[in-house]
Amino acid sequence: MIITRNRKGINFDAGFPLENEDDLKLLYVDSNPIQRKRLSGWLKSPDSEPLVLVGQIGTGKTTTIAMAFADAGITPDIKLSLDTDTSGYTPGAYWGLFLGHILKAALQLGIDPALFGFSGDLFENNFASVREISELLKRRSNGLADFNKKKRLLSRIEASLEYIQPQLRELIATIEQKNGRRLFVFAEGIDKFKIHTPDYESLIDLLDFLSRYKTLFEANLLHLFGERREWKSTSKLILTATKQVDIISLMRRRMGVYASSRETIYPILASLSGGNPRQALRLLIEHEFALNAEMEIKQCLDYACQRVRDDYLNTISDLFDPELLKVIDRDRYIKTGTLTGFDSRAAAQEAVYQNWIIIEEEPDHAQNWQANINPLLQPAIQTLATLPETLETKLLREWALDHDTSPFGLDFNIESSTPKHYIERLHEEKIHSDYTITEVFDRMAAYFIEPSHKEKIIVSFKNRDLVELSNDFVLGRAGTFNPLRFKDVKYEEEPDMPVEDWLLFHLHEESFDGYSIRFYRNLSERECTELDQKRDAFLDFNMIWWIEEARLRKYLPFWPQLKQFFKILHLEEEVLSNITPREIEDDLEDLESNLEELDNTKGTKAENLKQSVLRLKNVLLYLKKKNHG
Repeated sequence: MIITRNRKGINFDAGFPLENEDDLKLLYVDSNPIQRKRLSGWLKSPDSEPLVLVGQIGTGKTTTIAMAFADAGITPDIKLSLDTDTSGYTPGAYWGLFLGHILKAALQLGIDPALFGFSGDLFENNFASVREISELLKRRSNGLADFNKKKRLLSRIEASLEYIQPQLRELIATIEQKNGRRLFVFAEGIDKFKIHTPDYESLIDLLDFLSRYKTLFEANLLHLFGERREWKSTSKLILTATKQVDIISLMRRRMGVYASSRETIYPILASLSGGNPRQALRLLIEHEFALNAEMEIKQCLDYACQRVRDDYLNTISDLFDPELLKVIDRDRYIKTGTLTGFDSRAAAQEAVYQNWIIIEEEPDHAQNWQANINPLLQPAIQTLATLPETLETKLLREWALDHDTSPFGLDFNIESSTPKHYIERLHEEKIHSDYTITEVFDRMAAYFIEPSHKEKIIVSFKNRDLVELSNDFVLGRAGTFNPLRFKDVKYEEEPDMPVEDWLLFHLHEESFDGYSIRFYRNLSERECTELDQKRDAFLDFNMIWWIEEARLRKYLPFWPQLKQFFKILHLEEEVLSNITPREIEDDLEDLESNLEELDNTKGTKAENLKQSVLRLKNVLLYLKKKNHG
């Protein structure tokens, strides 16, 4: 993913993995030096045994891997993006992706796959060449016809796995002989699959097959606690919570030349991050927004904590267990047996997967993992108690003690909370939860001014009748900042392909600066899960998702991955209440003036500006009708 970076100024991106060389040089903080050096050494050895790198969501797995690859100067023979590059979640889909890469590797080495049984006969003579088969298996479907053709091929592969697997082993052995070393596979995206789910179960046989080769597996920490399988019975690298000194260094790098102006707030935000780099960056972004909005010091931190909690912690499910939090808060560790035991497993694993509990250290000899409750889910007095005395902490500590409560929106103790009580209070404690359309637009400002920021925003609504009008206002007014090209997409009828493939087809059909997607049709639990697993496929796009509020509440528990990068905004019932016709007319005058200044009125910029004018005219017409009504 390529984002335009400011070489000296602020670089905010909601916590995207650092993967390209420029990003790593500018923003990388070596918070896991032991793991990174060990991984670099592993990469350099041509005959290494398989290695599993694990960590919770947001701990920097992808960035650590990217830095190790850069250190070693090594690239894998095959990179399997198991979360984003598959069509469907079946054994055929996963094996088909791997087969496509192997066939390509063989062809590049001058090896004829037909000698190993991979010819048109295996695939019912529907293809002109093995190369065509390989390309179809590796690429994203281009439309419905291409999708159905690939679906039939994957079904054929799944039905023939008993034959294909031994043939694959022979073909890979020949590839290894030609290369003079073991096949090197990077299997990324396993961390997007929750254990004990059908999707993960469909993937396991391929992972076990890959354990015969030099394979780097990128997984979630919880994958260590599932049933014993071949792919996990090997060396492991574990990423846990990042030290506060490194979190502070991360924030300084992100602030660039402005770093010294925020020195007193870094220890507080680092403490509130729980050692999770992505949570730290989200807190920094929201705190900076509050400062620029000229809120008071106490309000800034309150706002930042509640915004981050609302975006990706405020999705408590039936598996949320305050009793478990009480034990972790008291003992400061969680036992391996708690994560694998039958009675408590589901609640404990969900708490770790959702980052309600943060693992701070690897297990000791007694298999106790040092852990703590995410600071955003407990009273702030505890968090503030050990921080150095700065102006900010002094004011916040005094405020908290005076009120015997928390300045971060949680004025109750987990000791006396039931799941129902906790959930109700979390939903009550939203700050600025409902926005007018101008407030929504202000929260999206960077999206329109600098499209390379790759913003992702969910706007929830109660009244569908106002969504189209709100969309016209947001995208129309965007034209007064930058003549960007937007694509409108509506998810209203059940598509002929999975929702994630349907969405990706629209995103890749033609290049646009941004996409506005209205989810008017209900998403099933299955569809929600599939969208979550495809998270990384959406990172390169500027998107606004419009979702009805009651439905969004149902979706969020299924989106532990997606919600890491989305900002969630809630529209007021009277979304246009603070807009006057005069304001829209002023915007229209600016747009039309810009149109007149363009020499080539048929150019792309002019067409984009014309679209903005048409959108704002729709809003103006509505406002005038409403005022006269």
